Amino acid sequence: MKRRSFLVSIGAGLGLPHFLTLERASANQLRQAGLDAVALRLSIPTPGRLGFYMDYSELDAPGTHRFYVCRTHGTAGAVTVDYASSGDSHETVGGTLKWGDGEADIKSFSVRVPGKPGGTHRIVTRLSNPTGGAVLHFGAKHTVAYGVIDDGSFAATAVYFNADASRNGNGTRENPYNNIYDAIANRGSATVIYGRGTVRVDASHKLNYFGELVNAIAPPTGAGESGRVYIMRWPGAENFVIRGDGSLKTHGFLASQSETGLGSWVTYRGIDFRNLAAGIQYIYNRATGVNVEYCSFESMDNGSNVSGFMPWGLDGSKVWRCRASDIRVNGDQSNNNAGGLVLTYDGKNISVQRSEVSNTAHGLFHKRIGRTGNDVSINARFNHFKNCDVHFGTATTSGASHSFSVVQSNLFENVGSGGITHITTNINNLGTQAGWWCNNIFVNCGSGEIAAIHTQLANGAVIFGNIMYRCRKIWADTTNGAPNSDIQMADFNLGYKISLGSQRYEWRGKNYSTAGKLSRVSGHEVNARAGDPLFINPRKMNYRLRSSSSARGAGPAGSDAGIYVTGAEVIGPFDAVRAKAPAKMNPPNITNS
Repeated sequence: MKRRSFLVSIGAGLGLPHFLTLERASANQLRQAGLDAVALRLSIPTPGRLGFYMDYSELDAPGTHRFYVCRTHGTAGAVTVDYASSGDSHETVGGTLKWGDGEADIKSFSVRVPGKPGGTHRIVTRLSNPTGGAVLHFGAKHTVAYGVIDDGSFAATAVYFNADASRNGNGTRENPYNNIYDAIANRGSATVIYGRGTVRVDASHKLNYFGELVNAIAPPTGAGESGRVYIMRWPGAENFVIRGDGSLKTHGFLASQSETGLGSWVTYRGIDFRNLAAGIQYIYNRATGVNVEYCSFESMDNGSNVSGFMPWGLDGSKVWRCRASDIRVNGDQSNNNAGGLVLTYDGKNISVQRSEVSNTAHGLFHKRIGRTGNDVSINARFNHFKNCDVHFGTATTSGASHSFSVVQSNLFENVGSGGITHITTNINNLGTQAGWWCNNIFVNCGSGEIAAIHTQLANGAVIFGNIMYRCRKIWADTTNGAPNSDIQMADFNLGYKISLGSQRYEWRGKNYSTAGKLSRVSGHEVNARAGDPLFINPRKMNYRLRSSSSARGAGPAGSDAGIYVTGAEVIGPFDAVRAKAPAKMNPPNITNS
């Protein structure tokens, strides 16, 4: 799929904000609107990494599901990757996608789903067999994307509980349990646990949290992707809430390091977590394959380590259309860690998409991988970060740190600490810190000497196609010439009203005022632009570009700076967290301006 021009909008709906909605337009419609499709070409001297651009199909009903695949972290040589679908109730597909030398376009394939059985149904698409020296971005196990079809029907085999019921039943729909503990303990072979009402995590069940017994719920364990367990809101229920009892040490779901593999292959879907130390936490127990969908996290506090979702040491997780707010403890790079939606410590292959985070020091916090090779840290796309950043903290042990991160097509607003911050203070732990940070919009980000993208020892980072709007500085690499500390490429960015105008960029600790002064450094802002991106109405958070925008054609090979268009992109979760029917999860179409 070719890179299309930038077309975004922010509107309001159903009492909750709708962020950056893209028109679902065909290539012909775009051409008629004067929006030309152009190829994205970059010169990055490695074959790169191949993975899904979106973790989920945007269609939540039977029909034709489209899946998007992209190439990141390198464009040298021609590469290919095979794709295939699995699961029931769809027309299976398979084929090969190809990229030429220097090409980084988004490709796509589609899967037709004529119908489905009862309950939430999903198809699984998987990439395999990369060629030309490229690798799978998330490895063979986790390079998958889902087509989820949810029509509000019930699964044929499931366990039910209603936490607000006055008496305990037998787990059927007509006579549900009145607590989540019995539902998990007695699920048998059922892979779906339906919950409703308010679960109050109390002292009746305690689990080991670093040697301390805390109030928490032990999650079930699935049997691989095909035997995944779903803990989800009862169809048609008003709510499914898990809340604490007032104790700072009360968790929602907790899998500790003494319980190897507990909670693997589980999906948490449609749950509101409130007043807890953490909504969901995994502590170095070698679990894998954990997904969090349509969940919200509010009022988390723990004194030090705190977040909605804490995948410590977890391998493979997708966080999709979630919200987090009022995560109260400010984080730093040492032990007072805080991440509004996700705090991952030594976790890998963690992807966060279509989510919104606000009122916390760090929206996403990643600290240390401690492994080598092709491990991936955070992959963040299509998120809305309000007053919080994506932060890569100090690496305190040997091995790779923050490897092969992706921060792409997000909106950052009013982040004084910088939208993307990468701080590594121990230069002996450089590892491979390649970042692919592109096509984001930064509004009012940075302060003092802090840039919208502010880094230290961000080795191999590639920064391109971003729009910095009313920010303090565009980007900064503050390493002052430390060994092997180098941004690989920073180019094709557009800045408007950069308040520290005499120091628009910082490379190796030296400030530069114009792109011309950096042009002697290969790949550093040779093609940067300065000028008003001409958003439709930024005061009302409408960040669509006008036809005369200077961001049009400012990216690589004449592509646009800003959000990377697929024709079906959305920033933020919409009303999905509290939607009572799947129809409310889909954004409305919008017209061109």
